[in-house]
Amino acid sequence: MKKIAIVFLFLVLAHPVYASTLDYIFNESQRSILHAATDIIQASLGFDEIRELVYITFWSNQPADPKKTDAFNMYISLQYKTSPNDVIFIYERLLQSVYMIEYMADIAKTKKKWKFYYYYSDTLLPDTKRFCDSLKQAIIKADPSLAEKIDNQDGRIKSYAIDIVRYKEALYGGGF
Repeated sequence: MKKIAIVFLFLVLAHPVYASTLDYIFNESQRSILHAATDIIQASLGFDEIRELVYITFWSNQPADPKKTDAFNMYISLQYKTSPNDVIFIYERLLQSVYMIEYMADIAKTKKKWKFYYYYSDTLLPDTKRFCDSLKQAIIKADPSLAEKIDNQDGRIKSYAIDIVRYKEALYGGGF
């Protein structure tokens, strides 16, 4: 019995509480949609495990090719028709990451942790926000009646994102 208790205690203490993965955040269907959507618009999905942030990185800083944007919009429209809850969840989770990144950038700026400030504000935020905005527009094109609902959820998502960062800051020191 002592061995079981020691093994259990070891697993509890050795397992990092903050460890999360994309598999935990998005189900298989959502990951498939997200990977296909990012490929269409020439971007990559990323995940910062320490900060538990989903982010997007575009392959180029050039404006999106209109043909690729049209293909992206058609793909999101098709996915929305077949699995609207997955598409909305992806958008809301990415928006949550945008707000988390913005808030962490503000914290880093306040604390004069410039390396982190530039990581958040210049590396993670612009492309993630750009993709999130594109996804929002594609969803609204697929279902114009969602425009108001999406805007109404914005404040709730922002508040929740800030609460998550505050909690992690109190628990882990914010990763600085």
